Amino acid sequence: MNSKYLYLPLFLLLLLQAPAAFSQHAIDFDGIDDQIVVPGASSLIANGNMSLSFWVYPTNPAPNFPNFDGFAGFRNNSNADFYILHYSTTKVEARFRNSSGVVFDILYNGMYLNTWNHFTLTYDGTKLSLFHNGEAAGVIAANGVIASTTEPLNMGYLPYFSTPYFFDGQLDDVCLWSKCLTTPEVVELFNNNCSQDLGADGLELCYQFDQGTPGGNNTAITMATESIVGMDAPLSNFTLTGGSSNFVGFLHTGYTFLDEFSCGDPVTSPTGNYTWTETGFYSDTIFNGDCIDVYFVSLAVNPIDATVTQTSSYSLSANMAGAVYQWIDCSTGDAIPGATDRTFEAPVPGTYAVVVTVNACSDTSACYNLEVNGVNSLVEAGLEVYPNPANDQVFIRLDDSYSSFTVELIDANGRLVAGQNNAGDREVMLDVSALPGGVYFLRLVAEDKARVVKLIVD
Repeated sequence: MNSKYLYLPLFLLLLLQAPAAFSQHAIDFDGIDDQIVVPGASSLIANGNMSLSFWVYPTNPAPNFPNFDGFAGFRNNSNADFYILHYSTTKVEARFRNSSGVVFDILYNGMYLNTWNHFTLTYDGTKLSLFHNGEAAGVIAANGVIASTTEPLNMGYLPYFSTPYFFDGQLDDVCLWSKCLTTPEVVELFNNNCSQDLGADGLELCYQFDQGTPGGNNTAITMATESIVGMDAPLSNFTLTGGSSNFVGFLHTGYTFLDEFSCGDPVTSPTGNYTWTETGFYSDTIFNGDCIDVYFVSLAVNPIDATVTQTSSYSLSANMAGAVYQWIDCSTGDAIPGATDRTFEAPVPGTYAVVVTVNACSDTSACYNLEVNGVNSLVEAGLEVYPNPANDQVFIRLDDSYSSFTVELIDANGRLVAGQNNAGDREVMLDVSALPGGVYFLRLVAEDKARVVKLIVD
């Protein structure tokens, strides 16, 4: 899934091009002093179960102690912690500290930089669970409660002595729940966040940041609007003009991640508006009422090169390296047993091709006529091979006298396993006692003539 998030620059471009009616907003924190603090918010979750959810777009490539980036939550570093912070490049820390001061931590190394992520932290009295983009990211046993009713809910900031954890990035839909969200509810939050259900059971606070003009002059806005009970919170130290430290555009979406594979044929996008032919990362957007569905597509295209080079009158070589090969007899369409190398030597004259396979894609080459050394056939009456089948020695006898001839023994894979050159002899002996039993082919070449005889070795 990780590589698919590389689509987001294109996704943001699509957002800028989307009709204004679909636009919703987020808020950008400068990582210096921007913060939103909701006084006394712990009274809403004290002595019970709780959940915290939000969208976050982190941009700090190297947070580290004592300069972590605080996303959101409660933190007094004593007896009331329930928060998520940016711990290192792709790692977050999710912490629950109960009223007895006992700490329960989840460290998760799977967040994406410069991309929208959805996080949910839940506690049900026995376990602490973290979810990332609707999927479980960690769970540990935990116990106790937060008893304090006076702790503030912090956004874009978490207190830590003289070096507060200020966040560099964007937040949206920071919501506090007085219940432990179930896994289906977490998935629903992620998949259908385009219309936050403000009447959901247990939802106590929700800051949607749908205010002002993205990137415009919003200096007249001093409070972050809360959508449930009206606990608006001060926007502290925000510039509220320009592209940072201000309201920004973010279109809430449903996300679908697809892995597509093509053997070379064009792939049509989910909307049908695009055709993709090359390996790469793509996105497509479907407008759906007041929301949009964004498809992130990782496309792998594996075109097959099924061309073949004829390296001699009796041998072929597939041009594509690193594939799986199966040579076939074109006259029958049958695979030649064991003929699975990139190169192939014909055991007998005939017409041959190769099936080239990479992953799930296959293609077949053209058929090639191989003449087995390109010479005329020896007259059958002038050749004798015996015994056949053989298990020890085999004799090859020619009735005619030739100044020289060559004997080659080829196995069923087209490999040369034995050979002998002869000058002036009419009879030759080959030792086959060490060969495994099976079908072999004797190829004899004498001057401008050739013949292949099938030999069985017991």
